[in-house]
Amino acid sequence: MSVTKHPRRPPPLTELAAVIERPLRSNFATATASVVQCPDLRQPPFHLAASGLSGNPCVADIGGQQNLFPTLNLNAKYLLSSLAGDMQIGVNNNNNNNTPDFNNTDSLKVTNGTRVIQINPKTQSPTCDPTPSTNSALMLNLYGSDVKPGPVLKITARARTGEKNFTNCILEGLQEVYGESQPVSLGGAFLLKLARPSSM
Repeated sequence: MSVTKHPRRPPPLTELAAVIERPLRSNFATATASVVQCPDLRQPPFHLAASGLSGNPCVADIGGQQNLFPTLNLNAKYLLSSLAGDMQIGVNNNNNNNTPDFNNTDSLKVTNGTRVIQINPKTQSPTCDPTPSTNSALMLNLYGSDVKPGPVLKITARARTGEKNFTNCILEGLQEVYGESQPVSLGGAFLLKLARPSSM
C-alpha cells in the first residue's frame, strides 16, 4: 500500500470549540463545545480500548470511493495492526460501518474493541456488535495517537431544531472558517443518548 504524508498545523482547541459551537447552536435547542481534560475512555460510558486521545495525533484516509464504485473491490482489505504501523503510532449487504477501536501500545498485548455498526433493515434500528476481527475493507477514516491523557473537545447537542444533523453542523463550521486551504480533521468518540440515528 502506498503511503503519503501531509503534515498539518491544527488550530488551537479553544478556537475549534468556538468554530464548531456556532452552527450547532443554529440547529439545536442547546449546544456547547468546550475544551476539557479527556476522561479515561476505557471506563463507562465509552468502554474503549485505550484511555486517552493525546500524543502525536495522526489521521489516515484509507481506500476510498474507488473501492465502492462502479463495483465493490473485495480485494481492498486492511489489517489494523499494519495500518497503525503505517500511521506510526467481512463483507455485509447492509449499510454498516466498521468502527475500529484498537490499542497496540503494548507490543505484547493488543486490545481490540472494534465494533460493527449497522442499521437493521427490518426494524430501522441501529446495532453495535463487537467483532474479533482486526481487519477492515473498502475504506476507512482513522484517528490514532499515543493514547495519552490531555485536553480534548467536548461537544454536546440536544433537541434538533434545524435541518442539519450533528456531524454536518461540525463540518459546516470547519468549512466556513478554514475552507479548502486549511483542512481540519477531528477524531474521537461519539456518545449517542436518547436519540436514534437517521442514517450512517
